[in-house]
Amino acid sequence: MLEINDVVYSVTGYQYNEMAKVFTHLAIDELDWSHAQAQAEFETLITAKLANQSRQISPVFEVVSGIPFSGKSSFIKSKKREFEGYLFISFDALMKELSFYQRLMELDSKLAFNKCELVARIIGYELLQRAVDLGCHIVFEHSSTPKQHLALYEVIEKEYGYKLVINYIQCPLALAKQRAEQNNSSLRDGGRYTPVTYIDERFHALQAMMGHYKQHFLVKEVEQSEFAPH
Repeated sequence: MLEINDVVYSVTGYQYNEMAKVFTHLAIDELDWSHAQAQAEFETLITAKLANQSRQISPVFEVVSGIPFSGKSSFIKSKKREFEGYLFISFDALMKELSFYQRLMELDSKLAFNKCELVARIIGYELLQRAVDLGCHIVFEHSSTPKQHLALYEVIEKEYGYKLVINYIQCPLALAKQRAEQNNSSLRDGGRYTPVTYIDERFHALQAMMGHYKQHFLVKEVEQSEFAPH
């Protein structure tokens, strides 16, 4: 069976057990964030996320896809009852739980993002691997722009037996960029910094990828009027 981490390696360039290399790549000093302490923190975080989950007879994998600031988190909140009991995986949410990110946020939100975004992604993919191994219901909040996600979702559906649905949040590019600029200037959402350039890049990448997703999976297009984004 093709392992999820094999697919993920081509996205991030690292495996979860190579976090020391990641810290070197990001120039994270041992005195600022001890690798041993960080690894223990990651394991505690992942274990806590999976603590109340259990194997399902017919597991469901709900992808919530869209460009940054399209309203993915707000859509998930609007489906709170429908997603009750699901494991929620969001790389942004994981990043905000990291102690190093929280400390850096007191100094510089952009620095916090640049130092911790890749770390959070690698942790998130590891959590995803363990979750599908377990076979629990999952809500996966991700733009789904990397081309490798086509193979990732195929593995989850075909090899792990999940019913996979992609909820594609429709959002005009100008609106998403306006929200990002307001966020970066006002430090909304806990001060999470989002490069506005990411939005242009991911908009075009997602437009291209969505055609492929529609050929392989059930894709539900969600309009802004169907929920109340914040």
